[in-house]
Amino acid sequence: MNHAFQHRVRGEPLIPCGLYGFHLNLSDVFFQTEAGAHFSIILIPRTRIQQLGALDPAGTLMDSISISNNVQLSQAMFQTWIQLVDNLLNEPASGGIDTDQWNALLLESFEPPGLDELSPLRSMTYRCGIVRDVVRWGIENNRQPISLDDLGRTIFASRSTISQSCREQVGIGPMALLKQIRLQQVQHALRHRDQRRVLACNTVQEVAHHFGFHSRNHFARDYRNLFGEAPRQTLARSAA
Repeated sequence: MNHAFQHRVRGEPLIPCGLYGFHLNLSDVFFQTEAGAHFSIILIPRTRIQQLGALDPAGTLMDSISISNNVQLSQAMFQTWIQLVDNLLNEPASGGIDTDQWNALLLESFEPPGLDELSPLRSMTYRCGIVRDVVRWGIENNRQPISLDDLGRTIFASRSTISQSCREQVGIGPMALLKQIRLQQVQHALRHRDQRRVLACNTVQEVAHHFGFHSRNHFARDYRNLFGEAPRQTLARSAA
């Protein structure tokens, strides 16, 4: 996986061959991925996990997953999951989900040795909320100068709390996170002609200025570092 440190779930580095999202008491989740990455999410009802627990008379399964939200699978088991998801996404008209097959795969995933690879869930609700508020502020205030003081007054958090939360959850400071949000918005506009029409921007420089980037050299450097290409290359592909 390229730039693995950029791939996180709820602030924790993504575990290779990991299965996530089965904890029954979590109400929030957020992902951090490498720029330009594509991913699919399969939603399974919570009742499916509870049904699995009913198949374990000793109750050890539910006791174990009640303290975790991810399990590391074997490479072979992970490939089975990938194949099943690919079949579902690529052949949606083939009859839908085979409930028995999914139940069997879920149950097998939580049997030993997989059950021995459960990772304890860290309680990060407050700091998750801080990062969520930072991201929301960045999206809603994408044209004004980035100010940590303005951000702190808006979300009622100290500079140190904001910085610590961002570094713990996404691995970078709040200023870098806010800049990445704007660069992603720039990239979206450069890739989509309709969005540029809404913004009344036609050139790279006009889009960059719209989102608060006024130094051409700094903007081009930061854009290339994040997306691996010059902004004019992104724009050229949308015009093709």
